[in-house]
Amino acid sequence: MKKIVASILLIICTPIVALGLNVNDSQASTWHKGTPKALRGFYSYEQLHNAYGTVPIIQLKKSSYLIAELYPYRNTINVTSIHYKKVGKYYRLVGKAYLSEQILHQAYKVDQVFYKSGKNLKNTSYSSFKKQRFSNYKGNIATLIP
Repeated sequence: MKKIVASILLIICTPIVALGLNVNDSQASTWHKGTPKALRGFYSYEQLHNAYGTVPIIQLKKSSYLIAELYPYRNTINVTSIHYKKVGKYYRLVGKAYLSEQILHQAYKVDQVFYKSGKNLKNTSYSSFKKQRFSNYKGNIATLIP
C-alpha cells in the first residue's frame, strides 16, 4: 500500500516540479534605437526664467536629445547613442552624454525616464523613478512649443 501511495505522489508531483523549474523571467518590452516618436519635439521650462530672461529647453530629435540653458553660460548636454524602452506609460531613455564646454570630451552614461501628458513633459533619473515613480514629482514640467 505504501508503494502505491508513493508512486501516485511521485506521478502527481513530477509535472508540478517540472513546470516550476521552467519559469522564464524575461521582460516584456524590448530596447529600440533612437527616441520614441511620441516624445519628439521642442520643449521649454517656462517657469524657470533666470535673471537674463532665458528659459532652459529640451529638444528631442530622432537619434539624440539636447538639454540646454543658452545664456549666459551656454550649458548644453547633448545625449547621443540613445536606446529606449517603454515601461508602462513611461519611456526609459539610455544614452551617452557629452558636455559642450568640456575639454577632454568624455562621455557619461545617462539613464532617464520621460512621461508625456498632453503637451507637458516630465523627466527624472531612472534611480529616482524606481523609488517613487512620478507620484510625488517635485521637478519641473516642460511644455511643447509648436
